[in-house]
Amino acid sequence: MKVSVAALLLTPVVVSGSGVQFSRTVTSIADDSSFALKFDSGCSSSDDYGSNDCSFAWGDEVTGSVDGELGHDLNEGSTFDVNLKVDRIISWKFSCAACGQNCTTTVPVVNQEVNFAMPDCPVAADAISEVIDQVLPTGA
Repeated sequence: MKVSVAALLLTPVVVSGSGVQFSRTVTSIADDSSFALKFDSGCSSSDDYGSNDCSFAWGDEVTGSVDGELGHDLNEGSTFDVNLKVDRIISWKFSCAACGQNCTTTVPVVNQEVNFAMPDCPVAADAISEVIDQVLPTGA
């Protein structure tokens, strides 16, 4: 199963002297699954997947929620694709196994390799519901 995702954890994020800005696009999600990332303030638009086009200043308290449901198990062969823009210009694309392997990508410009373990297969169908309540650092 292939899952195309560009959500908060997989989001083009711009960090500037004034804070953090991001927007996201979800291109597809399985019919038996759901995802919603909602912030209480700081975003200028929203859709079926929650808040979008968000901007937070350094020192802001960021509050909201993330709710999701994976309606089926992810087995060996399941993948996800990431298609980011860094500073809205630099392309960063990669694809990884959703479980059972490490995910490896190289951060553009700095050419830093990032390698992290994905969970063992299968990933059981499950739901999450978490509250977000974080204060951003006071400077970049």
